[in-house]
Amino acid sequence: MIMKIKNSKTYFYKKANNGLLYGYNRSIQKTKESIKENNITLLQRINESNIPIKNKKQEIKKDSPKSNKNTLKKVYDHNNNYYIQVSIGSSNINTNINGDSSLVNKIDDNGFASNFSIGYIYSNNYFADVSFQRASYDQIDTNNFYLSGNYQFDNVLLKPYIGLILGYSELLWIKDPLNNAQTRNTKSAKFNYGLQFGLQKKLKNKLSAILYYQLLKNNHKTIIQQDTGINQDSQSNILFGLKYEIN
Repeated sequence: MIMKIKNSKTYFYKKANNGLLYGYNRSIQKTKESIKENNITLLQRINESNIPIKNKKQEIKKDSPKSNKNTLKKVYDHNNNYYIQVSIGSSNINTNINGDSSLVNKIDDNGFASNFSIGYIYSNNYFADVSFQRASYDQIDTNNFYLSGNYQFDNVLLKPYIGLILGYSELLWIKDPLNNAQTRNTKSAKFNYGLQFGLQKKLKNKLSAILYYQLLKNNHKTIIQQDTGINQDSQSNILFGLKYEIN
């Protein structure tokens, strides 16, 4: 494109392939002051025009909105909140008989578990809770009181997490394990520890669905006779529930 300034022989050229501006001035019998004045007038006309310049492109890029990913992270940022969590599911207790197995009734090691937790969210990645868990089987009940510390991976829509468990476990026989005599010890109490792996998905602003697996080491032992005993050393749970955050 060629632009001509009135009352002079000064020309301006625009190079179309990259949008940069190039100028060329030619005057006949003009003083230096007159040439300078013409150039200033030309620059004023360029600034007043709507011709795009590199600086304008940079301003547009600088003011561009943030990505959707960063916006979503702000929506799900609920640091420094308390929460309550309720879950139910299936449980299995590992049972081994040492000694004469004919003395022991058949033991069903599959049952139903329920869990209630109160916790605190420290950051997008860390949260901890204190929990009470009860599991009921055909012949026994277990009560677990434990603390868990968890690391949550920063995934916006579906958040996996892993946690460590440390607590106290009780086992109580509700049916006699023996088929011909009374057992000497119908209750066991031990410290326990374990791991849990879970997934969390936001349903609403403060409400989430959770699915997690626990493996607990309990080391319960029931002594029947001097050479016969029942060991229930580990417990595994698959639980599903809801988590509600409290400001």
